[in-house]
Amino acid sequence: QGLTGWPGDTGGLSLEVRTPAGDAIDAGTGPGVAIVPGALVDAAVVPLGGSSLTALRTVSLAVSFSHEASLPATAAIEVTFPDTLSVSGASLTGAISGFDGDVTLQIDGQ
Repeated sequence: QGLTGWPGDTGGLSLEVRTPAGDAIDAGTGPGVAIVPGALVDAAVVPLGGSSLTALRTVSLAVSFSHEASLPATAAIEVTFPDTLSVSGASLTGAISGFDGDVTLQIDGQ
């Protein structure tokens, strides 16, 4: 089940112990837990195939990172390039790994 308040506090938690037949044995409550964003680790954007960023040249870039925590199902990953680098013809190609679900590209600006 998704965490609608992510990041934030889960609110109070409850626990119920049941027999295999489903009869309640014991129950209790406890305080919520704080869910905090994790840090990005080893984030990098590098040209592929030994190429370099050269003016007026199309270059393929690899964007990679690790995240310390699981991403929620509705997470968005935003990569911001400087205005001096045109991404108007950007597309997603190659291997995309480490995600369950769909990956789409949206260009906002330029």
